[in-house]
Amino acid sequence: MINKLCRTIRVLVIILGLMLSSSFSVALATIPTEKNVLFLHAYTPDYPIDRLYDQGVKSILDKNSLYKFSYSYEYFDLARRPNEKNYFGNMAKYSKFKYIKHQPDFIITSTALYPLVFNYGGELFPSVPVIMQWYEETVPLQVIPSNYMAIPTSVEINDNIQLILQTRPLTKTIYMVIGDSKDEQNRVKRILEGEKKYRNQVEFVLLNKQPYAQMLESVKNVEGHSAILFFSWISDIDGKAFIPANVLKTICSEAKVPVYGVASTFLGSGIVGGYLNSFELIGQTAGNTVLGLLAGKKPSDNPVIRSTYTTLKFDWRAL
Repeated sequence: MINKLCRTIRVLVIILGLMLSSSFSVALATIPTEKNVLFLHAYTPDYPIDRLYDQGVKSILDKNSLYKFSYSYEYFDLARRPNEKNYFGNMAKYSKFKYIKHQPDFIITSTALYPLVFNYGGELFPSVPVIMQWYEETVPLQVIPSNYMAIPTSVEINDNIQLILQTRPLTKTIYMVIGDSKDEQNRVKRILEGEKKYRNQVEFVLLNKQPYAQMLESVKNVEGHSAILFFSWISDIDGKAFIPANVLKTICSEAKVPVYGVASTFLGSGIVGGYLNSFELIGQTAGNTVLGLLAGKKPSDNPVIRSTYTTLKFDWRAL
């Protein structure tokens, strides 16, 4: 009787052990694997475009159930140091010291940090996939390293000019508000190339070579059959740094003619509207790219990712 009872207890212990082991295995299987995403941003934490870009990425990644993502951020305050000698070299030394033992799983960045990631990325993050929002007009897409993926974007210059001429057919002059940072200088070249198409239809006046105060004065004096198209104002001809959204609000409060824009972050600042880049949509594309890599894709499988990121929007209050 005692032996039979002992055998029964042993069987019950074995069954209980198997049940606990199975439950533990299931629990382990449901714990998401942790991955770290490092955002490299060219400017400062209050830069609206970067905030929307980050939100778009996280809105995709945080919905998945297989992985738990943690996020790290670096802000390089580039607008304050547009011409500082060896700035990227010094930042590379800092980044190497900080991340040499703590490599991220993914890096998400943009074209403004092209000199950093392309010149020093192989040394800093030799095997980390890098997903880069890429302004095609500032840096032409050529050879892409094997661990890089680019999301090409461009400002809709021609479409916005056409929009101005359609909504204000008497327009004779379009004032182009754009700063004088390196990236903005490259965009000015594209504006000038497109100017030829409209030479007999409308006059373009670029304000990129004016100091901030002079630019504002020019904008205040715009009257008649004219319109303003705001691109950005990161730094002026004197090298002074600005937050473009704040500059735009000032322009819209001073201008006597309609102001159009090129980015979704500008809505609510006083612009009428425009063909606007949505940086949240671009971020969502980057987030889906990360999930694709985790599913087994390689950066070299699809190094250039094309997507829709421009929307035509208006602000009824400005209208």
